[in-house]
Amino acid sequence: MPIPYKEILINSLEEYLSESRTPLSGYSIFRGQEVDKPLIPKLGRKEFRIDKAFTLQKNEKAILEEFKRLSIPYLNNYRPQNDWEWLSLAQHHGLPTRLLDWTNNPLVALYFAVNKGLALKTRNKKKPVYSIVWRFVVDNIDVITFDQIENTDPFRLERTKIFRPPIVSNRINTQQGWFTIHKIDRVHRQKTQFVALEKQKRYFHSLTKFVIKISPYELMYKLNYLGINEHLVFPDLDGLSKYIAWQYFPIDDFEFNIVINSIKQVPDS
Repeated sequence: MPIPYKEILINSLEEYLSESRTPLSGYSIFRGQEVDKPLIPKLGRKEFRIDKAFTLQKNEKAILEEFKRLSIPYLNNYRPQNDWEWLSLAQHHGLPTRLLDWTNNPLVALYFAVNKGLALKTRNKKKPVYSIVWRFVVDNIDVITFDQIENTDPFRLERTKIFRPPIVSNRINTQQGWFTIHKIDRVHRQKTQFVALEKQKRYFHSLTKFVIKISPYELMYKLNYLGINEHLVFPDLDGLSKYIAWQYFPIDDFEFNIVINSIKQVPDS
């Protein structure tokens, strides 16, 4: 059965920059993934340890309410004003929610796809595993605007939507973050779940999957040359420390051979 969305194999950074350009008819958001997995928010990928008899919606509500209750001492001068802001803050700090992270910067998405050095995990495998970047061409009708947030319940959406989160941290700002917010669907009388974005007929024409067939090490060096690195993506002391370590500590023989054999001149634009 043919896939319903477009899939493009990427063999160079130059090719990625060319293919990832947004069509003239809209604008795009991007999501980098270390491995090829469904476009489902973390809440739908987790097994619940407590209250397994609860519906997905009840577990979601319990998780967010507990976050609201216990997070107050850590909020400093910022206090979310509505559930959209609570969801954004919780997602930012790793809580499973119905949100999925995207960015409008294709190079940031590419960084997230390759920054963990996937080749290390596949060096002993006969079949290579490639990183993925998704492009989602946005239609304005699918976007929740800032004005609509006040009068829209994020838990009662009729379909998956897109929104730009409030800037609850520098990371969201520098990563140029966006979210898709996913609707929970009833699959039969007793069970509800999320339907992966790439399986939603409404969005078939909007999605493109880029299969990154380039050494992650080559891409990390080139992205750094273009200003995309750990410190830019994570503008805090943790990001700075990891970036300095990446610059100064030696790479192993496996990584070194990949870099020497595959690196090409970085494009000027």
